[in-house]
Amino acid sequence: RAVPVIGRISISRLTPESLRRLMAELTAAGYASETVAKTMRWVRLTLNQAVSDRRLLSSPASGIRLPKPRRSDMRLLNPLEVVLLADALPDRYRSLPLVAAYTGLRWGELAGLRVADIDMLRRRLTVRSALIEATGEVPRLGTPKSAASERTISLPKTVIETLALHLQEHPPVDGMVWTTERGAYLRRGSFSRIWRRAVAASVGQPCRVHDLRHTHAAWLIAAGEHPKIIQTRLGHSSIQVTMDRYGHLMEGLDDRTADRLDAIAQFSRGPGVAQSADEANPNQPENPLARGFDGSPERVRTAVSGLRGRRPRPLDDGTRLGPRYLGPCSGGRTRTLNNRTRTCRVTYYTTPERASPRCCGVRQKG
Repeated sequence: RAVPVIGRISISRLTPESLRRLMAELTAAGYASETVAKTMRWVRLTLNQAVSDRRLLSSPASGIRLPKPRRSDMRLLNPLEVVLLADALPDRYRSLPLVAAYTGLRWGELAGLRVADIDMLRRRLTVRSALIEATGEVPRLGTPKSAASERTISLPKTVIETLALHLQEHPPVDGMVWTTERGAYLRRGSFSRIWRRAVAASVGQPCRVHDLRHTHAAWLIAAGEHPKIIQTRLGHSSIQVTMDRYGHLMEGLDDRTADRLDAIAQFSRGPGVAQSADEANPNQPENPLARGFDGSPERVRTAVSGLRGRRPRPLDDGTRLGPRYLGPCSGGRTRTLNNRTRTCRVTYYTTPERASPRCCGVRQKG
């Protein structure tokens, strides 16, 4: 892109003014700010290398401010729109948007996907390569964008069935999942024309192939998946990249967190007396704090060991609340501790529904 403007100028005659003119002409030609910035970085890298080789005393690109990339708006599709978009594509490429929306692969990873990268039995997809398209070069398979991009993700059954049907109807050429009708690599430029026609006939513009990756992230966020899982599936280098890109979609998740805290808080009120099995509410949700407790005496002592040295918080009904559910000892059991007989005044309930309380075994004063 820079060659038509500054290609004929000697490197020693390049000035900051000529580089600013280059940016202005690229912007006037309709290139996005991200593309202009990327082009200028390559120019700056070349000039810095000339300074290192002592062909220039200083780089004319130093001090030039690059245009700030404007983050493009995401077009998020629902599952029905993805199906409509897939049906509008030719049969050879009908499976591509479905796989993209349910895996979150980048375009290069989709175009470079091989049959050997898919494990149909274990429902796994491993990203090992990507199609690299450089200006003036023949497309080739190379490594993915970063080390984090080389990943293995699980596939839903829908994707497995879609890929199996696609490979049955369109046998792979040279092991590639998607190719052109002539068996060549599926290049972005040639597929873009097909894609635009399908978008116009189905969901309407604007909609890019990369929007299917955003759609996948939005679906995971709506399902309440942890950001670390989203980062792994998308192949981001860090979770910070995921949060910076999709953090604005996670605002509603805080309401769900508050609802879960309310569910935990309702157990903190605790029953004054343990309910019997007949009186227990079968629709009451499971106590998340008592999950995994088997009721053994050793586990009881471990669970309430944190009570030593501090008194549990009194409740309105006279019971005391510790790490789990505590109430007055109804059996009046006694234990011998340090040659003195003590009455256990605290009972440990595994869940509010347990009819038979268990003695906590903690020494109490008084």
